[in-house]
Amino acid sequence: MLKLYSYYRSSAAFCVRIALEIKGLDWESIPVNLRLGGQKQQRFQQNNPQGLIPLL
Repeated sequence: MLKLYSYYRSSAAFCVRIALEIKGLDWESIPVNLRLGGQKQQRFQQNNPQGLIPLL
């Protein structure tokens, strides 16, 4: 199962969610709160050193 790290107001993450649904892939959403600095947490930085959303 794919994991999509995203922020609910991200337009880029919205496009990725649409593409995943169109392709019929199994995925789960993992919310990252950008307003609280969730992208700067070590757990997120290990997967994406740039700290950008979305991350698949």
